[in-house]
Amino acid sequence: MDIYYETTRQYEKDLRKFSDVDQEKIEDVINKTFEAYNVNKKLPSVKVYRPCKVKLPQGIESSLFVLRITRDIRLIFSIDDDILYNKTVVTLFRIVRHDKLEASFNSIIESIYQWSKNTSEE
Repeated sequence: MDIYYETTRQYEKDLRKFSDVDQEKIEDVINKTFEAYNVNKKLPSVKVYRPCKVKLPQGIESSLFVLRITRDIRLIFSIDDDILYNKTVVTLFRIVRHDKLEASFNSIIESIYQWSKNTSEE
């Protein structure tokens, strides 16, 4: 499967706040992590975790994860295999310092929940 990356405006904004060296490290870890996933369909449990499982309306479970880039930098992302188009879609939501992780993660959860709730009501 091919890997297809989607980024949010907030991710792009977050990324620009980091130094060039940090940006290179971020890109390198992202590429290595998802290339490895593409080969063995497993995320590295040492670097990837779910702060909590998110249940959306209609019993849907979110595929939201956190990737440890460095000791202080975290990536919030989702990953979904699209079998129909033979690709893996990785959505990069935020890239933040560890001390901003909880607030950023909760904000994304709330946005996804509201979007999911509004779409299920239509």
